[in-house]
Amino acid sequence: MWISQIELTNFKSYAHQKFQFPKPDNNKNLVLIGGMNGFGKTTLLEAIYLCFYGSESVTHLSRAGLHADAYGKFLKKALHGKALSLKRTMMEVVIAFQIDDIDGYEISHRWHFDLQGSYLEEETKIYKLRGGLRSTPVSADDLPIICDDHVVPAHLAPFFFFDGEEVKKLADQDRREWIQQGMESLMGVVLLRGLRDRLEQYQNNKKPTGKSSMDEDKLDELYQNLSKQQDKLTELHNELSINMEARSKAAEKRDEAHRRLSAIGAGGGGVKQVENIVRDEGEKRDSWNKIGDAIDRILSDKLPFHLVSGQTMADLRLQLQEESILIDWENRKQSVEPQKERFVEAFFSTDFTLPMDDFTKNRLQESINIAWQGLFNPKPEGCANGKRSPP
Repeated sequence: MWISQIELTNFKSYAHQKFQFPKPDNNKNLVLIGGMNGFGKTTLLEAIYLCFYGSESVTHLSRAGLHADAYGKFLKKALHGKALSLKRTMMEVVIAFQIDDIDGYEISHRWHFDLQGSYLEEETKIYKLRGGLRSTPVSADDLPIICDDHVVPAHLAPFFFFDGEEVKKLADQDRREWIQQGMESLMGVVLLRGLRDRLEQYQNNKKPTGKSSMDEDKLDELYQNLSKQQDKLTELHNELSINMEARSKAAEKRDEAHRRLSAIGAGGGGVKQVENIVRDEGEKRDSWNKIGDAIDRILSDKLPFHLVSGQTMADLRLQLQEESILIDWENRKQSVEPQKERFVEAFFSTDFTLPMDDFTKNRLQESINIAWQGLFNPKPEGCANGKRSPP
């Protein structure tokens, strides 16, 4: 899943703005949004929370590094400062995200206010996307399911959407309890504990009748399930510790590799210099290949001529010159040939031509042909004999 577009209307500092994001590639699925202070980075993060999670998002804003506030109060502050003066009483956040190259969803979250800026109500519209276009509408009640299946559940959102300025503060805090709560929520442990507490409260508040109506077998089953989930959670904690240790060792190996690379030619020890060495080797290899190609062309195109005797080359040049003269003569002859036909036709059709019988006319025609041929004969000096053959 990746967010392809975010559109804000009358939201905080944005009267109207669209943000488009490219599809991640090469397994790079981390998106960083940078900018100077006061340019709306935090506003964009708040818009993502509100669009995906609505009123449920407020309880998670502080965990993402944002200021949590009452929902209505938060929305009133979020309405664009000049919206009411322009009688605009609607604020909207629209997020389009893709599941894959074809399918996706568009979520539109609108909030309505009165002319005094008090929050009135909200509405959510969801559409399936097909090839980047809206296809079928989806019930707004399905939004939590869509977020759980294709985005991220609200209680885990701070792991994936957070204010970068708070990273150091978050890193310095002990997040083990937070991680444990998130994993327990995913595994349903929180629901089982709540059910157990409600069952115990029900039994404690039940009036004594001499016979317990509590389903002891069901309660035992729930306790057993809870124990299994807690054991599984312990295993996950152990796996997490093992993975963290493996990560630490991998980092040590990486640093050692960097040091070795520096020792074999990286100069000041920077990995960037090693990259330069590798790039230079690649450029040298390309130059070597180009030289080899040039040698191949010389061997195939020019070398054969150097292996022919001087007399043969002189005969070949002479024959080529004669062929060139012959071709030029034939081209001139063919280019004016149509003019002869028009001349003969115009000659016999003129009013000044004396009446003549067929014999006289044929003799005159032959004379014209002989005279016309005389324009091109004899052939030019140095012309080939007309019988072309390969040298």
